[in-house]
Amino acid sequence: MQSFLKKYNMKNFLADFLSPQIPSDIGEISMNWEFPEFVPKPKTKAWYAVVGALLLFFLIYAIWTANFLFAVIIFLSVFIAIFQYFEPRRMVNVVVGEDGIIVDRKFFPYRGLRSFAIVYKPPMLKYLYLDLQKGLGNNLAVPLEDVNPLDLRDVLLNYLKEDLEREDVDFKEVWSTRLNLH
Repeated sequence: MQSFLKKYNMKNFLADFLSPQIPSDIGEISMNWEFPEFVPKPKTKAWYAVVGALLLFFLIYAIWTANFLFAVIIFLSVFIAIFQYFEPRRMVNVVVGEDGIIVDRKFFPYRGLRSFAIVYKPPMLKYLYLDLQKGLGNNLAVPLEDVNPLDLRDVLLNYLKEDLEREDVDFKEVWSTRLNLH
């Protein structure tokens, strides 16, 4: 037990526990690229006014109903949003190999994926969708950036079936873009 405690501190333990281990060899790497974790979009004064008014309304409601937990949640949400605003954006790596796909620090073996779809309508829509076998979110959207979608399709067809019915982005991407949440 003592050697276990020496090997792991809490941060390392949680990192190993929460994210699957990336195998040291995923076979031959067919493609790789990177994309920004988020693309900050300029927000208008009207956007800030509406969000500020909503936050003020919720805060007044929380105080009026003596729901102090809700008020604390509002303060924490604002603090996290401000903290993330000043955090430098990180680049996320994507690697497509023979045994699976690595997105950031998570490994998705092909046996854990149902299918893939490529939505490519430049300049705005350039996504690779990976349909997962299980999990809360049934698919993963990966921005393609400057990747040639035909080359990527040729590689992925060797391992997965293609979902030809998907022609547009998911609901959550549409609404996060419309509400300017990035």
